[in-house]
Amino acid sequence: MNKRIFFNIDKSKDIDQVVSNKAVTNNSSPVQELIKFIYALSEKDVTEFNTSDEKEHALTKLQSIYINDFRHLYSEIFRCMSSFLDQGIAEGSPLNNLNTNMKVCYDYIMSLDETSADEDLKKKVFKLYDHIALEYARIAYWVSHKDEINRQLIDAKDSIIDISKQSKELSDNVNSAKKEAENLKSSQVTVLGIFISIVVGLLGQIYVVGKGLSGEITSESLGLLLILIIVASVCTITAVVALLHIIARLIGRDILSKCSKSESCNTCNECFCTVGRVRYRLPYLYGFYQVAIILLLLSVGIFYILK
Repeated sequence: MNKRIFFNIDKSKDIDQVVSNKAVTNNSSPVQELIKFIYALSEKDVTEFNTSDEKEHALTKLQSIYINDFRHLYSEIFRCMSSFLDQGIAEGSPLNNLNTNMKVCYDYIMSLDETSADEDLKKKVFKLYDHIALEYARIAYWVSHKDEINRQLIDAKDSIIDISKQSKELSDNVNSAKKEAENLKSSQVTVLGIFISIVVGLLGQIYVVGKGLSGEITSESLGLLLILIIVASVCTITAVVALLHIIARLIGRDILSKCSKSESCNTCNECFCTVGRVRYRLPYLYGFYQVAIILLLLSVGIFYILK
């Protein structure tokens, strides 16, 4: 039970409903008198109540309340007793006084003969005592185990927080593993693409060179053979780079080097924009082209111009 769910009760206010004569009536006087009786028992010291005069007065009060087949509601007893919860159950508290005094009143009435208290009244007093004792036991259990229950609630909250953290970490690990798997797949595609590109390029170059060497090599054909080898090498390397660039676009990667001038290539707006892009973003390919052009010029100059 949590005291926050208890209803607050005002002693000055009437209770709305009560069962009397098997019908629902409003603002019933027996209900008001019963609530006053309960509050009186809670305020009465147990040593003072355990006297003949006090017990006789309680008997008279209950006889005046339980008339015309009046039956109390357990919900109203609950509301009355819940209003005492903040004061605890220690000796001298309203709840302790109410429970003890009601037990004394019950024992006293049960000990009387039928001339002083008839069986119908005894049954109703028994019900009243049973309901008060039951609610007191519930409240006493809550108070005695409150610290343990609060500790368990705190432990449960901590466990939920830990589980949430572990769940988040697990989710992050799963996402990380998923990304790594995607990257691994991309890497495999990249490696396969590179391998195929290089193989195709080499096979093409070998085929060209093989065709050139298939005939008899003379001084006249040597220059042409060198020119063919240089052109085949340029075409092969260009094709490899082009294939790698296409594969990189497909897998969301970029094989180009970072431009040393500008990421947006604003410095390459001259007429030779393509040359500038190759120079700054593919410096290795740009250097290869320079060497190939020099070798090509040397071959042409040696075998055709000078000769």
